[in-house]
Amino acid sequence: MRYAGRRMVDSLFLLVAVSLLSFAFSELAPGDYFSELRTDPRISAETVAGLRAQAGLNRPFPVRYAHWVRFLRAFASPR
Repeated sequence: MRYAGRRMVDSLFLLVAVSLLSFAFSELAPGDYFSELRTDPRISAETVAGLRAQAGLNRPFPVRYAHWVRFLRAFASPR
């Protein structure tokens, strides 16, 4: 029974580590959804900043990760 419990704890740790690394690598990619808007002279910097805030890209890393995990759980749950 100890063996099964240890395997469950290890599996949970591995799942969290893989999801954290997946999110971190996606965050480390250069640019974001609104990078191209900065090059358009018709769109002001304030508009781009507002869009980034609306999308939650100005939040700290742990907050964005928690939101991403909640999205994955909702996406993966059966309906």
